[in-house]
Amino acid sequence: MNAAIDESVRHIHLAEIIQDEMKERNWDIDALVMHMGTHFTDQDWGICKLSWEMFFEVRESYVVLGDIMAAQLEAAFDIDKAFFENIHEAWRKSKMPPA
Repeated sequence: MNAAIDESVRHIHLAEIIQDEMKERNWDIDALVMHMGTHFTDQDWGICKLSWEMFFEVRESYVVLGDIMAAQLEAAFDIDKAFFENIHEAWRKSKMPPA
C-alpha cells in the first residue's frame, strides 16, 4: 500500500470517490464504461457495466478491485491505476479485523 494515502481517505470506499468524480464530469454508468475503452463487444459492454454496478453497491472488504478494473479506471480518468488500487486496498484493510 502506498504510504501517501491520507489517513482520512482510508475510511472512504473507492466507489464514493469514483461516483463523485462521475458526478463532476456529468457521467452516468454508461459514460464511465464508454470512457474505459472502445474495444468492447456488446457482451463485454454489459459485463463491464454490471461489474461496476456491483462494485458500487457491494461495499464489503472481500470485494477486490483487481488489475482489469484498475486498468479500466486508469483509461477512463487518465490517472495511474496504482492510485485506485492503493485507495481501495487502504479501505479494505481498514475494514478487516486485526490479525
